[in-house]
Amino acid sequence: MKRRLLVSVLLLAACGRPESGSSGAPTGPAAPREVFKFEDASGKLLLKLEPYDNGYKTSTGDGAFVAKLRVKDDRVKVKDAADNETAKLKTKPDGLEIEDGSGKRLFKIKKDGLDFKLKDASDATVLKAKSKEEGYELRTEGGQTVAKVKAHEGKLVFKKEDGTLLFQLKGMTEARAGMWLAAEGLPLELRAAVVVYYLEVSR
Repeated sequence: MKRRLLVSVLLLAACGRPESGSSGAPTGPAAPREVFKFEDASGKLLLKLEPYDNGYKTSTGDGAFVAKLRVKDDRVKVKDAADNETAKLKTKPDGLEIEDGSGKRLFKIKKDGLDFKLKDASDATVLKAKSKEEGYELRTEGGQTVAKVKAHEGKLVFKKEDGTLLFQLKGMTEARAGMWLAAEGLPLELRAAVVVYYLEVSR
């Protein structure tokens, strides 16, 4: 009788114990969002991303509103000051798709290993992002270098082919995300949205 009771107690204890790697143990809070400042070579503020609600609020250097970027599951929604959705970035098997508020495709970013291609609605390549040892290099379809992006002293620096400083992004060291602020062909609010997508949705 005592043996049966002992076996029953052990079985109950085993059933009540969470499996290794399950959600039985707390995973801890998500890392707090930071303020990011995108500046030109002279230090003039061009764009600021600051935590807001479940995403970020973006503004120009003179404080003018650009967009609200809301992070949700596998996407980032772009909203205007009145909270109307003007665009969204959705995860796709080979990258992400950027649509306008009506669902029409505007751009697509295709992933190829560590490299990326920005394509327009007609599937023409607008920009290439090539992975380098220290960061990324953005090039046009014709091969012209737009910017070389890498982390340096707690921020991202954007340089020309000859090493001349173009921009700096303070508060961020993730080139895979921050490089999109130099993506020619993308409107400013979509550049910021892609940054947030690769920072928080597709890590």
